[in-house]
Amino acid sequence: MHHLTRTTLSGCAVILALGAAIGLSGLNRPTPEPLLPPASAPEAARGSGVDIAMTQRRDEWSPVCATTGEPLIDFSPVDHGQGVHRMTLTAHNCSDQPVTLTEPAMWFGGREGLTDPLRLDAGRTELTPLTLEPQASATAVLTWESAPGEVGTVLSIRLPDVGEGELQDDLALGPTSRVWLSGWLR
Repeated sequence: MHHLTRTTLSGCAVILALGAAIGLSGLNRPTPEPLLPPASAPEAARGSGVDIAMTQRRDEWSPVCATTGEPLIDFSPVDHGQGVHRMTLTAHNCSDQPVTLTEPAMWFGGREGLTDPLRLDAGRTELTPLTLEPQASATAVLTWESAPGEVGTVLSIRLPDVGEGELQDDLALGPTSRVWLSGWLR
């Protein structure tokens, strides 16, 4: 029994030493630089109550309105149906002026213009402009049918006069998917 106690104590000491070494190795890491506003963010939004911060999920990014705490563009969890996928997009007007919501610019991650754009199916998209009052939100449902083999994981969106957002998730969304958007609702 004496041998078993010494072996157990030696094992615990090794585990504690490894844990301490791993913990101390992270102390010298530089802190990451804060995110900068995207180049395409509206000029009125820069320095006017918009904070750059991560939004609700780990792989979701959008500037956050400092006055309300709402992300400018928010993504609901993806509902993966049988071949048809859905997600609710929420747009928040952080400005002091009304904005008109129209068709968003969407692309498959990265920077706009450097990656493939996402084209909406004109026959299924029912989008009419909606004027959104200051500090108000509106939603629309983004729906898509994946083509065989679609494995896209990044979706970026920009709404004129509102802002940008990006989602990294298991989307099964790509250039050959059939995509449509419902109308904006308050």
